[in-house]
Amino acid sequence: MVTAADTTRALRKHVFPLLRSAGFDDWTTRRAWRHSNDRIDHIEFRSFNGYYADKFEASTASISVWIGISLPFLSYAFEAPDGPKGKRPDEAQMRIRGELYPSTDYVGPVSTQPGIEGIWIVRTHEEAEAASRDIARVIENVGLPRLSETWSAEVLLERMLNEGGEISLKSDDFPGRFWLDVGPSDTPIRNVAISDLAALLGRFSLAADHLERSRWCRNPLTEELYMFLDPAEDEQTRALIAEYQSMR
Repeated sequence: MVTAADTTRALRKHVFPLLRSAGFDDWTTRRAWRHSNDRIDHIEFRSFNGYYADKFEASTASISVWIGISLPFLSYAFEAPDGPKGKRPDEAQMRIRGELYPSTDYVGPVSTQPGIEGIWIVRTHEEAEAASRDIARVIENVGLPRLSETWSAEVLLERMLNEGGEISLKSDDFPGRFWLDVGPSDTPIRNVAISDLAALLGRFSLAADHLERSRWCRNPLTEELYMFLDPAEDEQTRALIAEYQSMR
């Protein structure tokens, strides 16, 4: 019977050498990071426990592939642990995130459930090999080019200011999902991200205004605003707001 360990062995054979040649040099069993100055690129290979394997009509040896980019001007969702080469943020902590899908010419089994297309289903050792070879192709052709792109603080700021919902970064040739994970418009996470970029670009009035708005959440039922920071965090936030206001 094929297991997740068999899939890991196939990934080590077909995928990991590709990542090492692309500069990824910080590893756990299923995760790899690449550090360049203050930027971190990340790729993660996820298996499924029994519950999700059944839910997705897959198996515990099946796999999905996620990528993430942490830029120095977009903070983590929360503090990341340290590794031998630097910080090791999870994909879910990173502000630019993506999920890769099987290639269009892949002949192995994949998920057919709407909204869950990014699963290489593995039920045999042969499928583990085939899935790993296809993952290597997708990473080389699509994943690494996106992970190697540069991102403009000015462009990302304007998109955060002008787009209300999820900000898609997906190109037409990208088989999967790729987005800027900063939450919906006028939420604390979006306002903090706007404030960080605005301050970086010297737009301190905008930075102060959005940092003030980040102190508050809106009740979706009553539309009332309420403060969600604890007193220590709020004191630090108000001090930073005052600093930005002095620099207008």
